[in-house]
Amino acid sequence: MNNLRIIPVVNEELVYSLCAVSEELLETPFLPETICTDISNDFEYFLLSYDYTFAGFSKIFTSDNRLQIDTIHIHEDFRKKGVFSSLLKNYIELCHLRNLSKIVLTCSRNNQNAINCFLHLGFKETHKEVSVSPTILMELSI
Repeated sequence: MNNLRIIPVVNEELVYSLCAVSEELLETPFLPETICTDISNDFEYFLLSYDYTFAGFSKIFTSDNRLQIDTIHIHEDFRKKGVFSSLLKNYIELCHLRNLSKIVLTCSRNNQNAINCFLHLGFKETHKEVSVSPTILMELSI
């Protein structure tokens, strides 16, 4: 997808841009200090820019020879435009570069649209957790 840019959050300007995007997408937006602490603890953030407009963001980390997708938020105006598919292709490439064997994520059982998207892209359900916030663990073998 030529319209999508995936921008690693690596400097102060991008940290503040991520905070601004999180204000639009989250009930409790990120604070710059939180992002900087996460980055110092080996989390990676990416801003998603579609046609020069911030469309969302993602947060990942690497653990146990796998890439863990911690967070993906895509603004509703940019859904169904292939943003997640393009992001996933980039994460698969990142797995190859880092010699990682899987991509793992959790998803709310109530978010059927996301679950359908993940299944369509090749993820498999591996575990259902019933708790206060029921989730499904999904993984994609690389």
